[in-house]
Amino acid sequence: MNWLASRCSSYDEQFVGTCRDYSLLLCSLLRATGTPSRIRCGYAPYFAEGFQDDHWVTEYRLPDGTRRLADAQVSAAVCEVPFDPMDVPRDGFLVAGQAWRAWGRDALTEDELALVDAVAAAPAYEEARRLYADPRLVVSREILSLAPFHGLRTVTLASSPPV
Repeated sequence: MNWLASRCSSYDEQFVGTCRDYSLLLCSLLRATGTPSRIRCGYAPYFAEGFQDDHWVTEYRLPDGTRRLADAQVSAAVCEVPFDPMDVPRDGFLVAGQAWRAWGRDALTEDELALVDAVAAAPAYEEARRLYADPRLVVSREILSLAPFHGLRTVTLASSPPV
């Protein structure tokens, strides 16, 4: 059972769709009222203890110019969340762009950054194939799936064609 189902009464009657669907619907409704809004992709820590789940929320602007995040898939009336779903705390949702910038600052060595830059700048498919032969870019056949819907589990990937 996923996080939302475990914390909400009448889950089956309440939710049909994904977080992106709910966020897009709320964004459309807000825009119809003249409220500037957009959907934001990022990571929510409130789905599973110690885990940042990928998730979509709606960001909207108040008349005073401040912006708020709203989680349209979470209803305070039927779900246990420690915040108002129409005002998700900024430290309660990590926007994907912020995560990307934070990861890039100190997660890679200079040598690894140079390798990533070389792949991004590869002028032709053959050059990219050569670069992907580097052992640092080979994906392991077995990976750990962190999807909270099925729990932690090891997934074996199908073999890929030789590089």
